[in-house]
Amino acid sequence: MKYLLTLLCLSSLAASAQDVLPAQFRAALLLYNPANAGLMKEDVRVAMVYQNQWAQRSANPFTWSYASIDMNLLKGKLPKGDALGLGISGKTWRYEETYNYLKRTDKIGTLTLAYHKGIGKKKVHHISAGIQTSLVNKVIDATHSTNLPGSSDALNYPDYGMGIAYSGAVSRRSSVYCGYSLYHPFQPVEVYFGTDSARVLRRQTALAGWNFLISRRFSLRTNALLNSQAGSQQLSVGTSAAVSVNPSGKHPATLQLGGWWYSTEALVPYFAAEWYNLRLGASYGYHTNQFTQAILPAASFEISLVYTGMFRKATEYWNVPRL
Repeated sequence: MKYLLTLLCLSSLAASAQDVLPAQFRAALLLYNPANAGLMKEDVRVAMVYQNQWAQRSANPFTWSYASIDMNLLKGKLPKGDALGLGISGKTWRYEETYNYLKRTDKIGTLTLAYHKGIGKKKVHHISAGIQTSLVNKVIDATHSTNLPGSSDALNYPDYGMGIAYSGAVSRRSSVYCGYSLYHPFQPVEVYFGTDSARVLRRQTALAGWNFLISRRFSLRTNALLNSQAGSQQLSVGTSAAVSVNPSGKHPATLQLGGWWYSTEALVPYFAAEWYNLRLGASYGYHTNQFTQAILPAASFEISLVYTGMFRKATEYWNVPRL
């Protein structure tokens, strides 16, 4: 009976769980649309994100980490305004169910390819398309479980994603972005302990952003994000204001302050500091509904670090908003 209950618990967790995604999507763009690979005016972007949940309620909090590198390639060798995007990323998350002494670790490595087509007379608009292939490894460790003594299981399977996006300048002071992506198109089946299975349901994501330069010192960045998976939808909208500390300096420094509101009744304040090509961001998400606080993690903390580098002469053909 205990064995059956444990399997039901695993099945419920796998079947109902949605993709684990960070609040700071600006630092993990490949998780939201493969077409984002290489979509930048710079040549290379390196990003890292770390998330911690349940620290207030568990001695073994849920942890999630992500790292990626993507590049804008063949600029100047393809038709005017075009480029090839290449991205490599990896993420891992760990969860421990203390009641049954179950530990789960997911590791996912991903390769992403995208093509960016410059359109318009001045090539300040781009249509992008991307594809993604991943290798998924999931391990459930029940060696210390009273229900499944000495048992453990591992899953390995490929997974895929695809997406399209538009980005461009609508005026000298304003640029926009919008994109749509589909993940898990073939809905892979996960089999646990040889007897229980669950299907990874498709995830659809729509992301839009708008940047507006108010002056040399002030700018505004607004975003909207919609995720749909497993019969539920989550909408988030937010904005951040950026203030340039030394707009005339050789290495400009910028401070950002803002946040996002989630339709799941959560707020995520956000702060970031940029210096030259490096951005350090921090956010703290919490639920505003008292009933939701009782059944979901009280809060989650995230920290991100993003570096963008340019090794070739800048081109006027790339006007991509900073999401």
